[in-house]
This record gives sequence, C-alpha cells and structure tokens, in this order.
Amino acid sequence: MVVIQDNDDENVAINLVNELCDVLRQSFDQKAKGIIEQCVENEQVRLNRYSIMKELDDEVYEATDDWLLHYVLHPNEAIIERFDERWGEVETKTQQRLKIIMNSHLEIIAEFFHTIEAMKNVFTLKCGDSLTFVNDLFEPASRDVNPNLLDKKLCMATLIYQYFSEESMSTHIQLRNGSIYVIQSKWQEILNSMPKLTNQMKDTFNLMKSTFETYNITYIGFFLDKIINQKRKIKKVFQSDIIDFAENSCRSTREQLLIQTLGCQAQCPGCKRLCDIDHRLHNATPVGQGENRHRCQSGHQIQALGGVRYAKGNELIIVSCEQMKDEEFSIADQNSSPICWKDFKNIHLDWDFAESNLKRHQIDVSTYIWNRI
Repeated sequence: MVVIQDNDDENVAINLVNELCDVLRQSFDQKAKGIIEQCVENEQVRLNRYSIMKELDDEVYEATDDWLLHYVLHPNEAIIERFDERWGEVETKTQQRLKIIMNSHLEIIAEFFHTIEAMKNVFTLKCGDSLTFVNDLFEPASRDVNPNLLDKKLCMATLIYQYFSEESMSTHIQLRNGSIYVIQSKWQEILNSMPKLTNQMKDTFNLMKSTFETYNITYIGFFLDKIINQKRKIKKVFQSDIIDFAENSCRSTREQLLIQTLGCQAQCPGCKRLCDIDHRLHNATPVGQGENRHRCQSGHQIQALGGVRYAKGNELIIVSCEQMKDEEFSIADQNSSPICWKDFKNIHLDWDFAESNLKRHQIDVSTYIWNRI
C-alpha cells in the first residue's frame, strides 16, 4: 500500500500557471505598447495642434455661422473636437492590431491547458493512477549513490520543462546539486503520445527555465489535475487583464497626445489667435525667448477678431499683426490706453510678430470669418 506523502504539487501547479500568465502578460504589454506607439507615429502629422488648426481654417468656407462663432470664441474646444475625431480613427486601427496579438496570447493559454489535459489523458492511459510513477521513472546513474526522492521530484519538473520548451532530450538529467539520474524508457513512450507544441508555446516556456529549477513534482496526476482546475478562472482573468491594459494604454496615450496638441495656451495679445508652435522642439531655450518665442506659424489673424481697434477713429483693425505699421496706434481692449505698434511689440517680446511670417491664406480666412460673423 502506497502512503500519500506531504507534497507541494498544488502550490507548484498554481505557481506554474501564474508564472506563465506573467510571462505572457509582459509579452503582451511590450507588444501592445509598440503597436500603440507605431499607430500614433503613423498619424502624428494629423494629431498636432498646427495641422488641426490649419485643417479647421481650411473648412471655414463651408462652415455654418454657429460653427464659425464657436471656432472664434472657443478655439480650444474646436481643436479638442477635431482631435477626438482623429484619435477615434487612430484608436480603431490600433484596436484592430491589438486584437490580433490579444488572440495570439489567448491561444497560448488555451494551448497550454489543452496540452495539460492531453498529458493527463496519456498518463492515465499509460500509467493508470500510479502514485509511484515519479519514484519509478528515475534511477541514480551511479550504483554508489542512494536514490533521493526529492531529487526525483526535481527531475520530474525538469522533464515537464523540457517537453514544453522542446529542449533537447537525453537519457540523463543532471541536477544543480550535481546528482545525475537515468530516465526510464517509459518517458519516451509517453512523449510519443503527446501533442506537438507550437513555436509560440516553446518560446514562452524558454523564458521560464529558471523558475522550473525550483519546482518539484511528487504526484504527476495530482499536479496535472490542479492545473486543469484553474483553467476557467485563469482564462477569464488573463483576458480581462490584457483588455484592461490595452484600454488603459490607449486612454493614457490619448491624454498625453491631447496635452501635447493643446500645447501652449498663450493667445496673441493682439489678434488673440492661439500660439501654434511646439515649444518642445526648442526645449533648450526657455519659452518666450529666441527661437522658442510664441508665434502663429500658420499666420496671425486680423486683429478685429481679437477686438483690437485703431486709437484714431475707434475702428476695428482689419489687418493681421504682421501687417501693422510701427507708428500706428491701437487699443487692445476697453481698459487699455492707446499704444503704438512698435511699443506694443517691445512690451510683448515673447511673441514673434515678424512680417516675414505673414501668411496670406490666414488673412483671407480670418477676413472671411469676420465678414460672416
């Protein structure tokens, strides 16, 4: 009669499944990040503030009066709305690619449990419910060495690893303590009945070699049953984990991109058009200085849209900031005193008003908006 020994088979089974999930989770996380980065990079030219504002400007001729008013009074809201449209397209493409790698990782989980179930069936067919299988499968290579049951348990874990990783098989196993054990021919008979594994499965287990060196298996049938018992729960948890990671990664990427797209919140002190330069491109220079001054690289709009009037005659100014003459006096708002344009520029040295930046298209757009609203 065989007496059931104290064993760690259940803990080893749980640890093995957890380790497998951790390896697959890390693999998925890394690949998912790469996909998201690539999809964003491919569409980066359409997701920056400058291109979105340029796109919105080009649409004013077909827009409704309400839309035009919204764009003038709340430009950031219009930018966010357009960004969300563009991001929706990027996210759809990203999710399609993420779904492919999700399925490939879920397939590895499914293959693992299918293989364990097949292994259990083979052991039952070939060995019945033998409780002495592990003890009988290994013998010391030297007759001068007494058999050690713990060594044999470690050998059993090594064989499981060698099968899943398809590491080259031999007739002997040498343990870290130097002990060498001969594998009985029964094992090869069992292997001949086992399913062939995919490369994805083998590659995954190759990353788990050091973990198996700490495992010991006493009763192979009991060990396999404890793995099979985790099947439903693990599949559900793993799928939920990778879906959550993908959704959270997309969400955080959107938030980071939106912050970059909104970028500088400075409005031109004259025409009130938003600064559309990416200050990160000149991060060696403080914002507002040198090449990193605020600017409307797509062109300033006519100053009337910013409420700026000529000091003489109190008429709204229907020219852009680049077109203003140094000697002309203007009033920025009701609380301001008249000031000549030259002095205005000297007060706002953090802005680039150079005439060389004049964009005829932007003047035409802003003039059209002004005439409409």
